[in-house]
Amino acid sequence: MFAAIAMASILLISGFGLSSASAQTSKNTEIKLITSSSLGTHSVVFQVCAKDIIMRSPEVIITSDSQVKTVKLNKALYSNTCKITSSTIKAFDKDTIQLKKVDKSKINSMINEAEKRLIKIKSEISNTNTELEKIISSIEGNDPTKRENIAKINDLSEKLTELRKDLKDSRNEYYNLLFVLRN
Repeated sequence: MFAAIAMASILLISGFGLSSASAQTSKNTEIKLITSSSLGTHSVVFQVCAKDIIMRSPEVIITSDSQVKTVKLNKALYSNTCKITSSTIKAFDKDTIQLKKVDKSKINSMINEAEKRLIKIKSEISNTNTELEKIISSIEGNDPTKRENIAKINDLSEKLTELRKDLKDSRNEYYNLLFVLRN
């Protein structure tokens, strides 16, 4: 398998006698196609690149004059990285083979935003816990009798309760988006 990918990389770069065509290119994705035929079944080696965004569950549709096939890549592609993969497809005429990236940019953006919310909430929880620890450690003995300390402790406890609820809701949203993306 590794040898096939290495060979595909060389072929992509050099174009040694194989017909190649560029498929759909958007500002975030680049797909290159190389075909070789064997009695109506063609090996299609292609490269999917993520330019300025993370592509989770990248998916490519391969079409020909006799078959349509979907190829899902298992791993996310991070910004400015590429993945070479291959598949086979039946075609009477190899020139009819085309690739198209499935546009998942909106859901990827939604997932990115959900991740940012999770990071922000976790940071707020950490900061609030630190603040609460400072107040607790500043109380001499076991007597938090100062009204201002009691009020601060109560406020921070309520804030932590709300932040934990927000964290739970944000995690649910994040995992629901990942589920939708992969199905």
